[in-house]
Amino acid sequence: MMMHTILHKASGKALARFDADALKEVVYLAVRHKVDLRGVDLRGADLGYVDADEANLSGADLSGANLRGAGLSEASLRGANLSGADLSGADLGGAASGRLQNDLIALRKRLYTRGVCVSD
Repeated sequence: MMMHTILHKASGKALARFDADALKEVVYLAVRHKVDLRGVDLRGADLGYVDADEANLSGADLSGANLRGAGLSEASLRGANLSGADLSGADLGGAASGRLQNDLIALRKRLYTRGVCVSD
C-alpha cells in the first residue's frame, strides 16, 4: 500500500502519513476548510473523483497523479506539475489558464498524433 507523507516546509520533518484513501479525504477536507495547498507534493496520488473545486494547488507536484473525474473547477493550478497525470473526465472549468492551458494544448496535440481525439 502506497503511503503519502506531509512534510513541514521549513523543517522538512514529517507531520503525518496517509494511505491513498485517507489522502483523498484529507485533500477534500483541506479544500472545504480553505487550507492553502500551494506547493504540496502529491506525486502519484490517487485523487480520482475528488472534489477540489476552488483549491489553491499552485506550484503543486501532481506528476503521475490520478485526477480522473476530479472536480477542479475554478482551482488554481498555475505552475503545477501535471506531467503524467491522468486528467480524463476531470472538470477543469475555469482552471485551465496560463501554463496549464498551454500544457493541455500540447497534450492534445501529442494524443492526436497517436490517433486519440480529445473533446472539450
